[in-house]
Amino acid sequence: MKKKFATVTLALLAALGISALAQEPAACPSKDTPVCARRAPRHDAAKADSLRDVVLFEGITLTPEQQTKLSALKAERKAAAESQMKARKDMKDQKKQERADRMKARQDKKRADLQAMKQILTPEQYVVYLENIVVSTPDVRMAPGHGTHRAHDMKAMHGARHEKHRALRK
Repeated sequence: MKKKFATVTLALLAALGISALAQEPAACPSKDTPVCARRAPRHDAAKADSLRDVVLFEGITLTPEQQTKLSALKAERKAAAESQMKARKDMKDQKKQERADRMKARQDKKRADLQAMKQILTPEQYVVYLENIVVSTPDVRMAPGHGTHRAHDMKAMHGARHEKHRALRK
């Protein structure tokens, strides 16, 4: 009975302690105070910058010349960040295009290889050749854009090839 009472008491104290820590003050006395500035939502970039400045330059009186220089520095940093974001987006688009070009080149090579085999083989042999391609390729359903097969499918595919080669060597 004492153990049960102690366990319930501990659980109750833990629950009350956690809920007491999770509570925030009802309202900030002034939005200019550093604590309230940190709690401000960050969805508005200009507002966030001004609130950040309140915290960073608290207790510092800036001259008009310093304020002008700081504004110019902010504008320069903002322009640099925007150009960096644009460069990243361009690089991402370029990589996407390169990937599409590589895939198209692989498909063209496969078509050329099949066309060459079609020229060499008789129509009946070509049909058997195509059937062998379909049967020997593992049935892998992948999400678009993923470049690797699942390990167990690759093992099954390579295992079948090795067995075929072993049989041919005998």
